[in-house]
Amino acid sequence: MPWKRNLIIMIGVQVLAAMAWGVTNPFLPLFITELGINNPVEQRWWAGLIQGAPLFCTALMGVFWGTVADRWGRKSMVIRGLAGTGVAMFFIRYVTNVHQLLGFRLIQGLLGGGIVVASTVLVASLTPRKRTGIAVGLMQGAVAGGFGLGPVVGGLLADRFSYRLLFVVAAALYAVATIIVIVLVREPRMNHEPGAEPKLRQSLSAFFGSPALLALAASLCVIYVAITMINPVIALFTRQQLLAGSPLLAEWGNTIVGGIFCTVLVVAFAAPAWGWLADRFGHRRIRSEEHTSELQSHSFISYAVFCLKKKNNIHPPHS
Repeated sequence: MPWKRNLIIMIGVQVLAAMAWGVTNPFLPLFITELGINNPVEQRWWAGLIQGAPLFCTALMGVFWGTVADRWGRKSMVIRGLAGTGVAMFFIRYVTNVHQLLGFRLIQGLLGGGIVVASTVLVASLTPRKRTGIAVGLMQGAVAGGFGLGPVVGGLLADRFSYRLLFVVAAALYAVATIIVIVLVREPRMNHEPGAEPKLRQSLSAFFGSPALLALAASLCVIYVAITMINPVIALFTRQQLLAGSPLLAEWGNTIVGGIFCTVLVVAFAAPAWGWLADRFGHRRIRSEEHTSELQSHSFISYAVFCLKKKNNIHPPHS
């Protein structure tokens, strides 16, 4: 069946794209130190800014790109996201200061944001309604698999070579994923009646006029704030405080940081199961349970970090 073929291809694309993200993103806070930011307070501040900038731009452009997708097709948005992010990653390789890095991260968010969403919408639009749960679950599993493998690969490459090589590797992975989508993914032509093409104003009115969509957006916002708020400081905390007293561990510090991030691989096995349950028992109920599990897991991570600091009597520097 055509939808199964597209699903298999897009699972592979998601793994490549998520792996490219995982190769670089956990190590951006450490790359900042190579750009002349040595003050610990400034490092944390810039780490949060560099990590959050593309996500903020993606949020701003989300409705616009969604409207373009409704008019020109979801496949074009996947290609746009992959190609835009790949180009930004390639040029980050050559930045010489944090301001240039921030600029390319903003461009990444404006042109290349929303890859996961665009890919998931593409798959969902081509999949029979009764199988959308398992299809979306498999896509989420693919993302988690790439997110888990990428940091380990990135950590090994950073320890043996340099942080700058990571951006070249990421750009190559995005390029391969882009070519696969262009050549292999099939999407039916979108035929709109004259004058019936979706407009940005109509999309915004439909969104803000739907209490259900507003509630879902609010819940997702809270979930992702909880998930991402500790990401910018995990690498800095691990390298500067947990591994500082051991030269042997510090030598492989990037690999250890990657190993911490690779714990998301658990989601790669859980996501398809959540999707199957959603098809069987209803998407709203299962999504609620999944969000609760995500919040609980990140609460445990934050508590574990607190316990490690207390056990080692670690106090963050103030200057």
